[in-house]
Amino acid sequence: MIIGIFLRNIKTYRKITYIPLSDGEKFCALLGDNGAGKSSILEALDSFFNGKAINPNLSYKQTPDPANLPSITPIFLLDKSLFDKSEELEHIEKMHNFLLHADEKTDVPPVTKQQLKKFLEHRDNLIKYTDITNKYLFCLGIDFKENIHLSIFHHTEILLSKEDVNSENKLDIYNNLLKNTLDTVKSYYEYIYIPREIDTESFTKLETNEIQKLMGENLYQELEALITKSDISEINRKLNGYITNLSEDLVEYTYRTSGLKQQHLKPKQVYDLVIQAFFNIRKLFKKESKDWLEINSLSSGEKQKALIDIAQKLLEKRNRKNQNVLLAIDEPEASLHMSSCYDIFDQLYLMSNHCHQLLITTHWYGFLPIIENGNTTVITRSTNDTHTADLVNLYHYKEQIKQLTTLSKGNFPSNIRLKSTNDLIQSIITSATNNPPYNWLICEGSSEKIYLSYYLQELIREKKLRIVPVGGAKAIKQLYNHLSTAYEDFEAEIKGKIFLLSDTDASLVRYTVKNDEQHNNLRSKRLANCNSSYITKLVKIDDNQMTVPTEIEDVLDGSNFYTTLLTFKDEYKLDFLDTAVFDPDYCSAWCLTLSPKDSQQLRAFFDKDGVKFKFAQKYVEWSPSAPDTKPGWISEIEAWFQAK
Repeated sequence: MIIGIFLRNIKTYRKITYIPLSDGEKFCALLGDNGAGKSSILEALDSFFNGKAINPNLSYKQTPDPANLPSITPIFLLDKSLFDKSEELEHIEKMHNFLLHADEKTDVPPVTKQQLKKFLEHRDNLIKYTDITNKYLFCLGIDFKENIHLSIFHHTEILLSKEDVNSENKLDIYNNLLKNTLDTVKSYYEYIYIPREIDTESFTKLETNEIQKLMGENLYQELEALITKSDISEINRKLNGYITNLSEDLVEYTYRTSGLKQQHLKPKQVYDLVIQAFFNIRKLFKKESKDWLEINSLSSGEKQKALIDIAQKLLEKRNRKNQNVLLAIDEPEASLHMSSCYDIFDQLYLMSNHCHQLLITTHWYGFLPIIENGNTTVITRSTNDTHTADLVNLYHYKEQIKQLTTLSKGNFPSNIRLKSTNDLIQSIITSATNNPPYNWLICEGSSEKIYLSYYLQELIREKKLRIVPVGGAKAIKQLYNHLSTAYEDFEAEIKGKIFLLSDTDASLVRYTVKNDEQHNNLRSKRLANCNSSYITKLVKIDDNQMTVPTEIEDVLDGSNFYTTLLTFKDEYKLDFLDTAVFDPDYCSAWCLTLSPKDSQQLRAFFDKDGVKFKFAQKYVEWSPSAPDTKPGWISEIEAWFQAK
């Protein structure tokens, strides 16, 4: 994984700049204004991995300085197993230990002290959030002349002895020490860059390197399996037989190659001919109803969607053996209608699970509230041509953005939270005006989305229902207030339905909700259990009668809940299940008769980090592929979406 990168004299980056990219998450987005330097990062990585020409900063082009060559230095976090047999293992361990224990006193040039501090802050957060026990942390880059370069650490004793630090041959020393390591890292990864301006037809041809990397297949190797050497030998034998027969008829004439040794078809020649005559003439087509449309006849937005569809399907279904794809996409939402942005980013997030790392640049801030596990780097460029890059973990992005806004003293773009909400609202409202329209179900967290997606799979399939987790009841309150205002402006055009669903928390989040007549296609309700009647109800947010704390885990099918809970019994020592009385006629809140102590232990189980998500996945896994019965509150939501 690439966790960060140092750039110097690369496009918009004149001074050495450290850009953090990940604290261990696979989904990595780059946010910033036009010209901030987002695409420069993806292009720089393309130069590093694929040998593309390095694009220097304009000032360097005008006044080249041998002492400040453009350089690209990624910071890697890789499994130790990759280097088990490496001759440079000693150097890698030495670099790992140096970076792990570096501090602000580390001897780097004064002008790079600020970038060192940025790296150290990022490293400390990485250690906090990610287990690096079996990982190596190291930097490894190149300069404009393809020499090994370690950016701000280049002149330290990271690998050099005190004598070597002052040597004039540092480049030779680094090249000798780390050349094989560089080759190992570059061959370990398959970096695929999809720029914004791209020839979709050329990119999607089967013989391109990018498509083959996505498939995890080499076309020549595939052809070797399809057309073997023995097949080619047989072709040569028959062709020679044909020439021999022809020569017999011509008597004193024959067809032959120059020289004594007669040339036969070689495997590569055959494969080149097959690629040229069979694959090269084939273009990507998309099925529309009963017709097949050539990719070039699609609109710009449809082409962009096709690129992402192809990448996702190949990574998911073809690239099962090779999970080391680094996929970089420049502005994936480009040319798409605002109503399609949510679908694209949901698709990108799913795609990140099928590659080693996904890096994107974007101007659509609406993904911030909806992607729970990921990172975004906010890049700001000041008037004096310096860059600031701040890493945000999307799990608690609101708190981090608020903190960065305070610490930056006005330099951090504080309107990000507002942009993220506005972009998501626009996407929801505009898609709800489509024909046919999208329908939306906004919920609190990712575990809720798993249950709702399972029970409402028919609506997802037939009614274009989108289920979006936004991170808690307070976020739902904020979204409702924005949606309510937007709804009133577009009420006559809105055909889709929007339902916001909250839990009933111990500290109830209250807000005023318009009645059903005022907002016919917009609802905001919360789940509430009634302990006297043993019924789960969907009640108004400001209902003062129904205030028993109720979470999604309290309103599930009792039998499925109990069966799923048993699978966690041994791992989490839920021994009270051995003696608990189970009644399948009740939902999960009441299906088990527990003592106060056992109830407390059950609550503590669900409060453990990550348990709710794992439990939801297991619940769906143990349930029938299509639900036989549904909780009453689910049926109520379903009926509302189905009603005309």
